[in-house]
Amino acid sequence: MNYLIGVIIIAVDQALKIIMAHKSIVVIPDFFSLRYMENDGGAFNIGNISGIIALTLACITGIIVFMIKNKDKITNYLPYTLLLAGCCSNLLERIFRGYVIDYFDFSGIYLLAFNISDLSIFVGMVMLIIIYIKKSVKSK
Repeated sequence: MNYLIGVIIIAVDQALKIIMAHKSIVVIPDFFSLRYMENDGGAFNIGNISGIIALTLACITGIIVFMIKNKDKITNYLPYTLLLAGCCSNLLERIFRGYVIDYFDFSGIYLLAFNISDLSIFVGMVMLIIIYIKKSVKSK
């Protein structure tokens, strides 16, 4: 089931990037838009493409190795699925396009733009932090 969730995340993210190609839809004026934006860096447009590709490949490899080594201890694979799906979708774009397309634009808050892959990575990390905190509290 987790694999299916990962495939769906990648498919929906890539489909939205095709649908949003060079479009802009104002949802809430001066706050939120669906807008095509090219990001040739990492988070907040920081870094260079080859370094980001190498770092993403290292993260994907690290997550997979961790999951294999700890398969008997992992009770919830969803956070790892979210991380892998988000990393893989953005990695595909960086390799084939040279940039990532963002489409959720919260420029009314701050120059914040992201896509479903970024959201997937964020939610996966938050879930892992919560799981870790619960385990730490439980063990004390």
